[in-house]
Amino acid sequence: MWAGGFVSGIGEAAALRGPKARELIEAEPLRELLTDLAEISRASIQDDALDESNESAYAELVEFLRVAAQLAYDTLLPTRELDLTQTDQVH
Repeated sequence: MWAGGFVSGIGEAAALRGPKARELIEAEPLRELLTDLAEISRASIQDDALDESNESAYAELVEFLRVAAQLAYDTLLPTRELDLTQTDQVH
């Protein structure tokens, strides 16, 4: 569920941030990463998958999600930079 929410949030942010954000999202490596996250969001857990042998696979998935979020954050930094020339200032 987290991966699906993350992909949805990136999509909403791209709509709000304009063409620069869309350009960054459509370029590699972010495009591939978002595709992977969309696939992860479709995954489900089976009752027989809750054994200890899958614990390392789960740990790898959690680490992938952590790194993916950091990569997206870093890649989209230019879209978050505040442009003071276009903001209203209160004096």
